[in-house]
Amino acid sequence: MPTDGTLQTIYANFATVAAFTPTTNITLYVAIATAPSNSADYTIITSTLTPATQAYTQGTPYDAYVTREGSSTGLNIPLTAGTQVAIVLGFTTSGGTQAQSLPFFYSGGLFIQ
Repeated sequence: MPTDGTLQTIYANFATVAAFTPTTNITLYVAIATAPSNSADYTIITSTLTPATQAYTQGTPYDAYVTREGSSTGLNIPLTAGTQVAIVLGFTTSGGTQAQSLPFFYSGGLFIQ
């Protein structure tokens, strides 16, 4: 962070980049992690976990570029100047096993005041 600020909102967009059929229910998410200046010891801020509003459902075939989105608003998380901020990308699964690679694209933005 170049200056002090407050993280207000996270917007996330997710999309398949190839056709696939999941072998489990998959919910994509983003979150923010922070670390002190000159440190590689990041901590995920769990209150910023922002899942897609809709999962990719087990056994359903998806074409390329099937999108999902998610957002978290009203976060009011202070970030001080010099803090390193990273965007964490991940997924959760349920209802089966997922042994194949996951063909997803993540994008979005942060609103910091």
